[in-house]
Amino acid sequence: MNKYILAIVLGIVLWAIAYVAAIPLLAYQAWIHSFESIVMALFGMLFASWYFFQQKGNYMKEGLMIGIVWMVIGWILDYVALLPFMGVTFEAYFASIGLTYVSIPIGLTIFGWALDKKVK
Repeated sequence: MNKYILAIVLGIVLWAIAYVAAIPLLAYQAWIHSFESIVMALFGMLFASWYFFQQKGNYMKEGLMIGIVWMVIGWILDYVALLPFMGVTFEAYFASIGLTYVSIPIGLTIFGWALDKKVK
């Protein structure tokens, strides 16, 4: 599978897993964001590891690329699927949830950098 298509598919699946996992917590709004962050970290690292195993180098660049793709996918899907039901402004969403997506490209770029150092 093309690496760009794979990155997009994994990003959509990652978002969907976190979304579905949070459904039982809808009555506990205070816990949803923390729980989704944990689920995304767990599955994000699993998916990133699997993605990196498919690559033959340039892991830092690949980590930045999939991190940006997953971040943008998260923002788009949140905007389409969550914001209409949350009843908050885009600014409030971004301050409380959206900004945390920036940690994805940061973490995956560092993950890729570490792999590049290990492989050399």
